Amino acid sequence: YVIGLGDMTNSNTQDQWNTIIRQTDRLNGYIPYSLVPGNHDVLLNNKLELFNASYAKKTGHYYQHVAANGGFFKNDSVRNTYLTFKVGEIDYLIINLDFGATDDILEWASSILKDHPEHRAIITTHGYLNSDGTTLDNTDYADPTSYDKKFNSGEEMWEKLFSKHENIDMVVCGHMHHDSIVCTPRVGDAGNTVYQILMDPQSTCKKLGGLGAIGLMYFTPDGSRARVEY
Repeated sequence: YVIGLGDMTNSNTQDQWNTIIRQTDRLNGYIPYSLVPGNHDVLLNNKLELFNASYAKKTGHYYQHVAANGGFFKNDSVRNTYLTFKVGEIDYLIINLDFGATDDILEWASSILKDHPEHRAIITTHGYLNSDGTTLDNTDYADPTSYDKKFNSGEEMWEKLFSKHENIDMVVCGHMHHDSIVCTPRVGDAGNTVYQILMDPQSTCKKLGGLGAIGLMYFTPDGSRARVEY
């Protein structure tokens, strides 16, 4: 399964989206994938809605994949979606949240988690952790609230949603540059451990001329452990 963490484009132009579409289309029919928008994908270039124009077409592969295996916060948008899949005997749930997901989106995500209590949940969103492993808050550079006060910061997302559901195993994000993977375990309200993971190699890739680093996560059959390569 391929999970995207946002900032698919740099400046939200049609030419850049055309490049991205060509690459994600290569996965169609071979490897399932999930997407979230980053701030560069939806807040730049006069906030043109090219993310949805690219992936929310109801006849398109990605929209149909979500419709068949999960669902949408809004039926005409893929900015907030959920997907389910099974590995062996384990049911997984991926919830993909918009940049700075607002309260109504978090309430929707909470209802999805309640509807899937036996699923192991992975949350993806773009802006959540800082490079030091702490959650972004309104004192941090590039926290979602610095773009719009109605957005939730990383810490607010934790307090309002991520800490409340014991079936959440991990939260994976991008946005803040770091040369290696950052992982900060945090204990939820029910005593469960949530593995908060930042993967954002954009600065490293830029220095090395376009490295295109990705993270590979290998789960044991019982889902109790994960090995990560970068």
